[in-house]
Amino acid sequence: MASDTINERGLIFLHIPKTAGTTLRTVIDRHYPRHATYCFYEYPKDRHEFFALSEERRRELRVLQGHIRFGFHRFLSIPVDYITLLRDPVDLVMSLYYWIPRTRDAWLYPWVEGKSLSDFAANGSTWINNIQTRLISGQINDPTDEDLKSAINNLNVHFTAFGLHGRFDESLMLFKRRLGWKSTFYARQNVTKGRPSKHEAPFSTISLIEKNNALDMELYEFARNKFDEVVGKEDSTFWDDLRAFQGLNKVYEGLESR
Repeated sequence: MASDTINERGLIFLHIPKTAGTTLRTVIDRHYPRHATYCFYEYPKDRHEFFALSEERRRELRVLQGHIRFGFHRFLSIPVDYITLLRDPVDLVMSLYYWIPRTRDAWLYPWVEGKSLSDFAANGSTWINNIQTRLISGQINDPTDEDLKSAINNLNVHFTAFGLHGRFDESLMLFKRRLGWKSTFYARQNVTKGRPSKHEAPFSTISLIEKNNALDMELYEFARNKFDEVVGKEDSTFWDDLRAFQGLNKVYEGLESR
């Protein structure tokens, strides 16, 4: 059940596709009132509806979450905390490729219909190539080296915390500490099952994805090193809490899967 308390600060969860964001949303929803939350997940419908909201309704909002670019804090009436999760770009593109056919979404499905993974990676869509740099920098067009610098600066300056898909539990513990969350138990949501691993893909395909996501490769390397630095500064209770949480969360996941 979501908290009925209106937080003094708002929250923007910048959800990069296929980074365990759907799972994180279940945790976020426990801590903020539903009526004060707006989600961007049905593109472009949600954006049109958001900008059509009255000023009075927008002033009620405390949480924005979804596939949006940096900069939406300008549309809220209170200071906000930004959070996000990043992922290895090759894993992200592969996960997206194998996940889209499950959705049969009229907007997304043509991206993969009849296409190989290499074809998919080469199509140049704004939702495939360098998407992490695009969203975190706030860029709409093809990002440049300057946008990469902006994305790194935003992570350093404007994000209260950010995490990594591959280190989800540690990321949750960091969010919990930075944002004062109480309950972070989760059961995995929206997982792309049955897909080949990164190491099973042809070398030429991996190279193509890396080339077309060169900015994201640099951004992720920065994020990985910065994340190591940030959690490395946490005291011993962080790791004690993490181990205790992981043990209890296995029980929680088991109960949720029944």
